[in-house]
Amino acid sequence: MAANWGIPSAAGLASGDFNGDGKVNAVDASILAANWGYGVSAAESTAVPEPTAAVLLIGVFLGLVVSRRR
Repeated sequence: MAANWGIPSAAGLASGDFNGDGKVNAVDASILAANWGYGVSAAESTAVPEPTAAVLLIGVFLGLVVSRRR
């Protein structure tokens, strides 16, 4: 945020423009201060199983189906 302070072309959340007005200024700093310390919500941090785990589960399921047919 400090590197982009007062630069009108510095737009976007990554550069510190939190209100979307196309510049990083005191308004953006106050938005940052008001939200300081808040974490990521539970919906954004939900664990997603790895693809290898899904393939392993499918393989076990198919193995059980084939063995029961015999």
